[in-house]
Amino acid sequence: MATITQTKINSTSKKNKGQYVVRFRIYFDKDNIQFKTASDVMFWRRADTQEKKKQNAKSTEIIKQRENALKDKYNTAIFNSVLINGENTQFFQHFDSVMKTRGATNTNTMNGYSSLKKMLQKFCSINNIPLNIKLNQINKKFVIDFKTWIITEAKTTSGQSFKSSTQNQRFNQFAVVLNDAVDNELIASAPSKGVKAPDRGKEEMVYLTIDEIYQMRDWEKRDTVKPMLYRGFLFACFTGLRGGDISTLKWKHIVEENSITMINLITEKKKIQIRFKLPQQAIDALPERKDKDDNVFTNFRYTAHTNQQLKMWALQCGIQKKITSHTARHSFAVHQLKNGTTMYHLSKLLGHSSSVTTERHYADYATEDLDIIIDNVYGNK
Repeated sequence: MATITQTKINSTSKKNKGQYVVRFRIYFDKDNIQFKTASDVMFWRRADTQEKKKQNAKSTEIIKQRENALKDKYNTAIFNSVLINGENTQFFQHFDSVMKTRGATNTNTMNGYSSLKKMLQKFCSINNIPLNIKLNQINKKFVIDFKTWIITEAKTTSGQSFKSSTQNQRFNQFAVVLNDAVDNELIASAPSKGVKAPDRGKEEMVYLTIDEIYQMRDWEKRDTVKPMLYRGFLFACFTGLRGGDISTLKWKHIVEENSITMINLITEKKKIQIRFKLPQQAIDALPERKDKDDNVFTNFRYTAHTNQQLKMWALQCGIQKKITSHTARHSFAVHQLKNGTTMYHLSKLLGHSSSVTTERHYADYATEDLDIIIDNVYGNK
């Protein structure tokens, strides 16, 4: 429901003997709405007599009464409109609208909302809640129960509990959907307001050592791994690209400048440009070059199934770690830091919008050997 944030009373045209007509201008949130009064309210610019002071006091009281009446009238109208809209709109219809808008330019965002929708539908099914539930039927109990279910019962397709970071992200997306309904005056207030999202926690970061990366690269049975998964994962290990950027990477993003092979693209998630020299190991992972608008890694896409394939690949190489698609990016970041790359420069390589984000994820892995950094700067001469 919109609330009145400011009221201004403007004096306008001059009347006889220094009297002015007063009209109301009331601000509802950021909307500037001007109302006409039923009749003129007279106000003395210079109240230099007792009689004029009494007249101004009386006018001030009339103004206050009319202001309150306008507030009540406005809020009642909005509340009634919200009730009608909320009764007529199904929750999942509104959800699809938000998902379509927010996921239009970002595949990862679309996938996140798609995953959330499946979770919500599963939650409704378990609790005998009809899928045509109306927006105004989503109350605080629903929100709290859904949060509890995410933390204690929800499972991935492989039967695992969701990571705390995923629980946090999905709940926040749910809150976005409800806040959007408020913004569009479909409900009066968001039932998620005041309900804290699941704690992100601090999960142990899994990364591969340099030797483990080379073990996976040089595995004698590597031909049994899907070619694009094999190449795409290794390319990510040596460049730090997100899975979404690997899947949409085109040959026009791999450029030659003065006989140096560079990567130059706008990241899919944050729309930030990254541009740097490719190490030889990344170049070696590239497949045969095609037309500039062709995808580098054809039909490459990380899913729960490909994560299972990555784990099997690692296990067959003797690596007892819980490998996922993001392990490659983590590995790249950790080894950059261990070799003296600054947080600022790592944030540029990873396409983070701020080095604060980089520090939050990787501060524990920065090199503690300052001698290495000094030697890298001045060398041995």
